[in-house]
Amino acid sequence: MLKHIILVFFSCYLFQVSHAQTRVYLTGTIQGASELALEWDYSEDGTPIGYLTKFNQPGIELAIERRLSGQLYIYSGMAFNQYHTVYQEPGIAGSSELKQALVSFPLLLRINNRNRNAFYTDIGLVPYYVVSASLKESYKDPNSSVVTQDEGNVAPYLPRVGINLRYGLTFALNRIVFGGHVSFNLTNRGTGDLIRNWELTGSDSIFLNSDGSVFKFIYGIHVGYRLK
Repeated sequence: MLKHIILVFFSCYLFQVSHAQTRVYLTGTIQGASELALEWDYSEDGTPIGYLTKFNQPGIELAIERRLSGQLYIYSGMAFNQYHTVYQEPGIAGSSELKQALVSFPLLLRINNRNRNAFYTDIGLVPYYVVSASLKESYKDPNSSVVTQDEGNVAPYLPRVGINLRYGLTFALNRIVFGGHVSFNLTNRGTGDLIRNWELTGSDSIFLNSDGSVFKFIYGIHVGYRLK
């Protein structure tokens, strides 16, 4: 089903007429999330084990908007994001910090409301590729007080390709554009082969225990400038 959706969006883009109205945007973005996820597990005192995750993702996006017909446009381009996630497990003396760099390729259907070039609604897919990823973790055993830690490049062991569904609203004031958006992760990031290449075991690693990501919804704001 997902492959068919991607094919439809790319087909719409490829069959645009060459003389279609075109605009070019350079936009800065920042995305974030904060969520408490409860796992199907319990500590010794019977309380659910949870993972508190916070992350921020600043980035820059260059995109082209082309008119299909009427109020409908295709908004497509390329974006680069720096991704920083901090995991904390309540009651556990451990920490987990992930830093990533991602390249993404938004492909959105844009509605120019009443063709007034003042208010836009966007919905579509954003495939992404993880360029680099570094993970730093530590865990202190409550019984022996022994600290286990590891740090290094984990990109070769993690899934590097994924796709998000994005919905957003954009306002335009002359050449200035600004707005907000939410994204839904359609792919399970997971932890790949990291468990075989990491010093901390699955029970000690917050990152492995949380399956690499505990959030599905991402919110963001964007501010940009229309170059053309």
